[in-house]
Amino acid sequence: MRPDSTASLTIDVLVKGYTIDGARQLRLDDRVGSIEVGKLANFIVLTDNLFEVDPLEISDLKPSAVFFEGELVSGSIS
Repeated sequence: MRPDSTASLTIDVLVKGYTIDGARQLRLDDRVGSIEVGKLANFIVLTDNLFEVDPLEISDLKPSAVFFEGELVSGSIS
């Protein structure tokens, strides 16, 4: 059964699915999936607020900084 063509998920539900919920599925949520003390901090900083842009323009967002295991590996934050 296919969902209704007007069915959609909110950005916050999608972000949660790609972060903490994805980590839970892999049983890695004790190490990744959220930004907390003691976890690996792998994340990006976007040029605009993901929750405020038009959903059709999300693919145009660019990372201004990339962090891997808590270290800035690309770009800058300002």
